[in-house]
Amino acid sequence: MRNPAAGESLRQEAAAQGWRLTTPALDVTDDAQVSSVVEDILAKPEGLDVLVNNAGYFCIGAVEDTSPGDLEAQFNTNVLGALRMSRAVLPAFRAKGQGRIINVSSLAALSVVPFLGPYHASKAALECLTEALHYEVAPFGIHVSSVLPGPFTTELVAKQIRVGSTPQNPSVYGPQVDHFESLNSKAPRGKVQTVVNAIATAATTAHPRLRYAVGPLSFLATYGHPITPQWLYAFLVRWVFRLHAKK
Repeated sequence: MRNPAAGESLRQEAAAQGWRLTTPALDVTDDAQVSSVVEDILAKPEGLDVLVNNAGYFCIGAVEDTSPGDLEAQFNTNVLGALRMSRAVLPAFRAKGQGRIINVSSLAALSVVPFLGPYHASKAALECLTEALHYEVAPFGIHVSSVLPGPFTTELVAKQIRVGSTPQNPSVYGPQVDHFESLNSKAPRGKVQTVVNAIATAATTAHPRLRYAVGPLSFLATYGHPITPQWLYAFLVRWVFRLHAKK
């Protein structure tokens, strides 16, 4: 955890279940911290069996309003963080001929909507890296999967970062982004236990799949969108997000 003090309630919940849980300080954008934490874990007698890359945040706003720094920060956590952690554990997994890496991706990697470009881009990149790694490390007995949640009741939206608009310099896309935030706040959300179950399955089943799509919109994103004509999808996007032609 970036702030281990924030994990007190989680540690108490684990203790009540009789589990040993530690939450070392870890910022996945910090190379030195990643190396230090992984080395400490690997030095313990029980070693390491499963890596779940769950660090990520939600960046919203128009692509035009997204600075290179905004996009770099989004990728640094959502993509490069997973890469740093995977690279840190792979030598140990390879040495013992087994291990699991599970990347928490998103249905946003499969279906694109406006004002979520940076997040979409990061999750699409994570999906590509996950699939490539899945093939590359399989000969060493290592399994790699991704879990793609749709909307769920988590702190992701509450902690989102909006780019490109300030009271002093409002964005021309401001009203549309406001509308997007309103729609997103009302989206149907599943119970996070569904995601937990998918992660547990990927971590323990004998033959894990490459992808586990979960959540209220998983069927539409996985099967509906690919067979929907682009003109129809574009029409629906313009209608839902109020992207009418400007006069």
